[in-house]
Amino acid sequence: MVPTMPHENLMKRYLLNDLSAEERTRVEDEYFADAVRFEELVGVENDLIDSYARGTLSASERRQFEQHYANRPERRARIDFAKALAQAALQE
Repeated sequence: MVPTMPHENLMKRYLLNDLSAEERTRVEDEYFADAVRFEELVGVENDLIDSYARGTLSASERRQFEQHYANRPERRARIDFAKALAQAALQE
């Protein structure tokens, strides 16, 4: 696994709802104001979904993912697609 940069870790914690209100606001302010930061957040989100689909999240990250990220219906389709891709990759 590639080591994450501190800002990537912050964004991952943001997606897992593991930040204080102040930290969440700071992350939101950054990604709404800066297209590069927004793209970084999207990349971290994609990596998080892929890690979940491959079963490589820690137990606590998996629990947070399921409780705070995967509980929204619009996200389930992306998660299900990532799981299908991960499964297909295992069969090759």
